[in-house]
Amino acid sequence: LCFGLSSVTFASDSELITIGEAAFASTAISSITFPSKLQYITENAFEYCENLTSVTIPNSTKKIFGGAFANCTNLSTVTIGSKVSNIKSGAFTGCVALSSISVNSANETYSSASGVLYNKDKTTLILYPQGKSSTGFELPDETTTIADYAFALFIDIVCTVTL
Repeated sequence: LCFGLSSVTFASDSELITIGEAAFASTAISSITFPSKLQYITENAFEYCENLTSVTIPNSTKKIFGGAFANCTNLSTVTIGSKVSNIKSGAFTGCVALSSISVNSANETYSSASGVLYNKDKTTLILYPQGKSSTGFELPDETTTIADYAFALFIDIVCTVTL
């Protein structure tokens, strides 16, 4: 493991399309700039990168695998690119500081409202960020489904959900 690695920047014209399983897990990365052709962030690729505070998934990315950013305890904001069509359950498990997820408006699969991740038409709540500071939450009228683990792993947070 490369415990001293604190920053990763890929050239924008890099041909890299996949970041492999646990490729950067447990490093000291605090910032990463993804290549513009990146398509897949695989299982546990950035797990336990506790210094990572913000992530912007490029528009080229199609899939974020389970555990990709698990236990990044200081990750507070995530921006999802326009082509992401598959975010596996548990991709952001244990991200206790995560307070906001935003989605590119051109994304055909996902959307966000008030920092919460939904499917495109907001009929399914996918993920309520674990670090969101509000103590109350009201589901949009169109929401009919709450996805597996949508509110899971809250630590020392008390909240009320109005259905």
